[in-house]
Amino acid sequence: MAQVPESTCGCCVCISTSTVGVLEALGKYDRLLDPGCHCYNPCTNAVAGVMSLRVKTMHVPCPTKSQDNVIVNFDVVIQYRVKEERATDAFYRFSNPESQISAYVVNVIR
Repeated sequence: MAQVPESTCGCCVCISTSTVGVLEALGKYDRLLDPGCHCYNPCTNAVAGVMSLRVKTMHVPCPTKSQDNVIVNFDVVIQYRVKEERATDAFYRFSNPESQISAYVVNVIR
């Protein structure tokens, strides 16, 4: 989900539209970087990654058992996105968001 920005040049980084960058100072979260060009001190700061704010789609197959013991297969399509104000939580708190969302949906449908 998070990746290192492609347009980086020593002490400047360019964040694309519909993404936010995560800046760390001495290994600790400092702030989010909005789209555009940003300069930082490469000795003390580093861009930990960027996160897309675009809507993403995920397909989850959900087999479940009905009341009369018949197995029914549902195909669920989920659309999700990261809210800009919660981007820090999404970057640091979730290790594999797609599998966590998938597990939650399967549990709810059962």
